Amino acid sequence: MKILAVIQRFYPAIGGAENVMKRYLDYLSTNHEIVVYTSDALDLSSFWSKKNSQDIDTKEKNYLVKRFKILTPNEIHPAELSFPYSISSLGPFCPEMWDSLLNLDNDFDLIIASSFPYDHMIPAFLAAKKKNIPIIIIPHIHLEFSYLHFTATKLTILKNSDTIVVNTDNEKNHLLKYKIDEKNILVNPPGISITFDQSRLSNIRKKLKIEPKSTVILFAGTKSYDKGAIFLLDSLEILWKNDLSIDLILIGPKSEEFSNHLQQKSETVRQHVHDLGIVSNDEKLSIFHSCDIFAMPSRSESFGLVYLEAWLHKKPVIGCNIEAVANLIDHSKNGLLVKFEDTKELSLAIKTLLNSTLREKLGLEGYKKLVQNYDLDKLCKIFEQICISTAKN
Repeated sequence: MKILAVIQRFYPAIGGAENVMKRYLDYLSTNHEIVVYTSDALDLSSFWSKKNSQDIDTKEKNYLVKRFKILTPNEIHPAELSFPYSISSLGPFCPEMWDSLLNLDNDFDLIIASSFPYDHMIPAFLAAKKKNIPIIIIPHIHLEFSYLHFTATKLTILKNSDTIVVNTDNEKNHLLKYKIDEKNILVNPPGISITFDQSRLSNIRKKLKIEPKSTVILFAGTKSYDKGAIFLLDSLEILWKNDLSIDLILIGPKSEEFSNHLQQKSETVRQHVHDLGIVSNDEKLSIFHSCDIFAMPSRSESFGLVYLEAWLHKKPVIGCNIEAVANLIDHSKNGLLVKFEDTKELSLAIKTLLNSTLREKLGLEGYKKLVQNYDLDKLCKIFEQICISTAKN
């Protein structure tokens, strides 16, 4: 089967939707011919201003990744305008991608498009309809921003797609409210590999010169306001003022927003913050293994793969009490849920998990849930069957 995957960004760009697509395609490429259409953006800000871009075409595993250049608002309009005033859409706008999709030369058996609310979904859907190719939509809907996801355009795409693969029953139930045909909505959550090579782990605490008795908090993701990095830092500041021995490690794309916020803090705060940026997979495994608590108090999630990565290492997790995350984390059983931007509540949650016995209990329960429900190999096999079934219909 020949499959065209269309996504806003692709590896090594970091993001939940990007990670899910990469894992599915790596698996599918062993049995099927894969082509990926994506933008050349490394981070979301590149949708609107020329910053970080990737090589146009690359080879990934057994398949071709074709990256199209983004046309940014300032290239369209000479005035120095900034998002959101210069454009009315979310991007990325890649004219050559639109042209290639609407004039496909190759015969594909299936199109997989991800994710909402980005605008590349429109030409992917139109190409499927024009060429009469079955299409699977993986929307990754962030229910906290329903006004971006449930527009007339996106609802039209959902109502007229062959299959919609959602992360949770909760996401499915929201689609049903918009009278999307239930038989077209399939729940297949993201997963991760539940094994790893422990011989490749390194001592991150020693490398960063962290005191042996210090409790290490880990944040992994885009260090933005929405993802809770600033909220986490402010909450930890309360504990540092009480002379508690805690260190914060952050991994993920660098962020001016976070760096500027950190620079305003005291030297006492800054000396306990280790912003490592983007790390290799082996380094990431070592960091997750070395931490005591994983905290990503984000207000914007469609699932939360990073919580699974923490559970792989039997670490307790802290997330925000939003629909997608509450659907994953069982409060007080395998992690803790807090209200977004409530620094007092988050600092209390972290203080509660300074108890090593409680940490071990919650981390073990998280690991059990991971193994039972989120084994990547099993979920990839299910997704392959969804692809085969959709293509046949």
